[in-house]
Amino acid sequence: MFCLNICFALTTETTSSGDWTDSANWDNGVPAATDSIIVNHAMILDTNLRVAGTGFLEITSGSSITDTAGGTAYTLLVENSGALTLNGDLSVEGSLNFKNNSIINVNACDTLTSGSATIGNNITFNIVSCAVWIVNGNLDLQNSVAINANGFIRVNGNVTSINNNTVAGTGNLSSSGTIIQSNSSIIFGSTMDYLASPCFLGTGFPLALEIAAFESRALCHNKIEVMWQVYDERDISHYALEMSTDTEKWILESNYSCNKMMGHNEYKTQIELDDLDYKYLRLAAINQDGRRSYSNIELIEFGTHLMQDEVSLFPNPAKGFAHIHGNYESYRVYNQLGVEVLAGSESKISLEGLALGSYVILLKH
Repeated sequence: MFCLNICFALTTETTSSGDWTDSANWDNGVPAATDSIIVNHAMILDTNLRVAGTGFLEITSGSSITDTAGGTAYTLLVENSGALTLNGDLSVEGSLNFKNNSIINVNACDTLTSGSATIGNNITFNIVSCAVWIVNGNLDLQNSVAINANGFIRVNGNVTSINNNTVAGTGNLSSSGTIIQSNSSIIFGSTMDYLASPCFLGTGFPLALEIAAFESRALCHNKIEVMWQVYDERDISHYALEMSTDTEKWILESNYSCNKMMGHNEYKTQIELDDLDYKYLRLAAINQDGRRSYSNIELIEFGTHLMQDEVSLFPNPAKGFAHIHGNYESYRVYNQLGVEVLAGSESKISLEGLALGSYVILLKH
């Protein structure tokens, strides 16, 4: 007679959002390291997390695991053939440790964020297109790590790769520090050390980002409301609003700081034009390394909001010049004695040579 013992991993799923160690948020109690763990909600990590052996952790689409920012820095350990699959986001402030034949998958456009990371001993790590792995600290690769990086790896620290590690794919890796490699390690086709920071390796570096929407709206006089929407701006340094008279030469109107957040971000601001010869606006998104991407060009159309007979004059009081805005054929300017001092049809009136005082403008419609 033979006795065969077969071990099955217990499957444990979240039933509600909340703290990881609260059993009320799980259908089979707080999971063990060797359980198959399915996260279907937004979970707050309030303990160090370990996945090992028959253990498997999956974060489903729209779900997440985060620890409390600024609080205790909890760690994530996946070891001894454990597996981690992200179809949602995972963020820990503590260290990340993947080791001993474990398999890691970061899917879709999801984000894995941690403190320093140590990856070692026959690890398979897949980062699909548009997924992002962010390491807020040093990254150490040791002993036959294979990273298939079709997405993006961002290291806010140094990178060390020792003993037969490979990072390849259509994505890229950037490091704010140095990159040191030895013993047959290779990152995106390079075996070199990079001692000058920042470092950029790979062929898939994107432009700053795609600006999802950019539009402007004339308010009154010389005021304009400007709005834009972007997605995933974590690599963006800032935005710049630029103006032009002819779409050929552009000048800076102002710089604007960004939220540096993933997901949908929306901005709105108001500007005043001192010179209405500037008829065009565009937005530049400036990446951390100085590269730029641009929005569509907006034509500034004062007057589209005016009624048929409505006109405005600005600035008022005026110095040097004034703008007439609205529907008219011509104008005549009279001083307080009733003497005509100016006449014309242009919208920008030069006031050079006129004495200080009050004037009356008559418009012909």
